[in-house]
Amino acid sequence: MAYDFMNEFEEADEIIVLGKLKSASNLVSEEGCNTCPAKYPLHYKDKRSYKEWKVAGMCQKCQDEVFKVPNRLKKAKKLGLNFND
Repeated sequence: MAYDFMNEFEEADEIIVLGKLKSASNLVSEEGCNTCPAKYPLHYKDKRSYKEWKVAGMCQKCQDEVFKVPNRLKKAKKLGLNFND
């Protein structure tokens, strides 16, 4: 298992995971994504997505699907409306 060098960086444009890390959750698969057949290497668009992988073991595509923001909320945000208050 490899060293998790991401703790040394604030941000990243892309992160590529070549295999399971020692610091990853026990839920993370040794072979790839837990929710689809994607195998390592897994590509992530930012550090936040990478951190989610360390917890749940989902590839970027699965994360995007699971955490998808509905279009109506995207439109409301563009209009300056905030429903989190």
